[in-house]
Amino acid sequence: MHELLHWASGARLPVVIVNVNRSMAAPWSLGIDHNDSLSQRDTGCIQMYCETAQEALDNILIAFKLAEKTLMPTMICMDGFLLSHYSEPVDIPDQADVDRFLPPRKAKYKMDPKNPFTFGGGVSPTVLFGLRKRIQDDMDHALSHFQKICGQFYRYFKRRYRAVEPFDTKGKEIALITNGTLSGTARAFVEQAGKEKGVGLIKIRLFRPFPRRELTMALKGLKKAVVIDRNLSPGSGGIFSQEIRAVLYETGQKIPVISAIGGIGGVDVTIEDLDRLVQRVREGGNLTGETIWMGD
Repeated sequence: MHELLHWASGARLPVVIVNVNRSMAAPWSLGIDHNDSLSQRDTGCIQMYCETAQEALDNILIAFKLAEKTLMPTMICMDGFLLSHYSEPVDIPDQADVDRFLPPRKAKYKMDPKNPFTFGGGVSPTVLFGLRKRIQDDMDHALSHFQKICGQFYRYFKRRYRAVEPFDTKGKEIALITNGTLSGTARAFVEQAGKEKGVGLIKIRLFRPFPRRELTMALKGLKKAVVIDRNLSPGSGGIFSQEIRAVLYETGQKIPVISAIGGIGGVDVTIEDLDRLVQRVREGGNLTGETIWMGD
């Protein structure tokens, strides 16, 4: 699969992929973590992560429109079992509204003997270099397309989506940064204890392209960012933590980023676990040079 994702982006194919996140073998496990999709982060695929079944449904519609607009493969990532095998009520959009939001695609390039093109042919190094630069340029513009499409989606279906979603961060010292279903547990924790603990939530929906500006705006006024990664890059740590630290370095924001690993393999992350994590962050001094393993 890995090489073919490079092919899909290089060929500018607007493929929509629904990836059910599960742990990578060995050993064999069907529990959730995000390494299977995050290990594809350099293939040129747009990546969106879902918290709920409603988001999974809605993001698929958004993904088709985004993929067709950018000519980039788009991956919808939904947590294994916690979304793929659980049931919850969703609002299914009316077909007529979906057709207006997502009209039939008219491909600019297609196989037509009367108007021939070459697909997948060999090219010179100079041409390949230019094509790779074009992918980067188009990925840079994909975020603005995502925002516009989400605005259109809201007008049709009255559900608002953004690349980065702060929750109750105003006046808080610490932000938990999460993605996927863990965001729901973190939101419940913030609702229960956020005022007392001085904690808010920042949920990241869009991973590629990485929403740098939106994240830096969400972090303004905060003193610490605690990134909970449901993934692991051995030898480096959490992948979201890496990306966030790089963004803050670029922008000059001096906010300590504390990396926590939790929920790998489908291990449950509870409100009590989050409470213990926040307590450790508040009492632990400088934790920016280490990775906290939740439940360890």
